[in-house]
Amino acid sequence: MLGPISNFLWRILSLLSLLVGAGCMVYAVVFFSGFSNISADVRYAIAQNNYQAVGASLANAKLAGATAGIYAGLAFAFFGAGLVLQALATATEERLEPDIRARIAMSRSVPGAIVFLCAAILLGLCVQGQGATSAASTSPAVQGKS
Repeated sequence: MLGPISNFLWRILSLLSLLVGAGCMVYAVVFFSGFSNISADVRYAIAQNNYQAVGASLANAKLAGATAGIYAGLAFAFFGAGLVLQALATATEERLEPDIRARIAMSRSVPGAIVFLCAAILLGLCVQGQGATSAASTSPAVQGKS
């Protein structure tokens, strides 16, 4: 049985994890909203027949989307870790037999583990994507000059 100090530390860690997750989510939203005028830049570049600017703008948009996805994935990872830590903190409070307490802790930590797994998938998809330079190098204007 864990004492009240360790229980308090579990709760502080879970609260800290949830706060970091909220901070990552706010940063992802603010970062992605800063690139909301990319479509206007692309329309202007197409009207001017400036395909290098189109490629650069689309590469910038792809990089912004991947970066915002990474921060959203980190946010969900911290949310999942916070849920797991919160489940472990509440499972130590009960005065039950050790095997029953372990089953309760496992059943309470499953939602956090699912959120953590979804975060890992989101991070993997965002990191696995092609780099920003590959979109700019496949534009017709750049290929014609090489």
